[in-house]
Amino acid sequence: MSTNKERTNPQQWLDYLDGKLPPEEMARLEEEIGQSEFLRDALEGLRPIHGKEDLSKVVRGINRGLRKQLASRERRRGRALPGQQQWVLITILVLLGVCLLGYYLYVRLR
Repeated sequence: MSTNKERTNPQQWLDYLDGKLPPEEMARLEEEIGQSEFLRDALEGLRPIHGKEDLSKVVRGINRGLRKQLASRERRRGRALPGQQQWVLITILVLLGVCLLGYYLYVRLR
């Protein structure tokens, strides 16, 4: 991780990729990238993005994918719950039956 306390914003990354940063900022960002494998990976992911229009398309696409993933999880979770409730109900009924049988036998043998 970088020891530099100053963090870059997304626009600085895009300006860096487009070559629009002043030389001193570009040098600082390159030094920060050189110290962190995570930042190098992030830079590689940003390389195909140019301009704010592309960035907003990417963000919309990511959000759409996340919504699909969450909706699919909710559907799966919704289907599994009634089956789980059924087993809980069966377990409770079996335990209640065992308790009633035990009570009946206790009273009968007394």
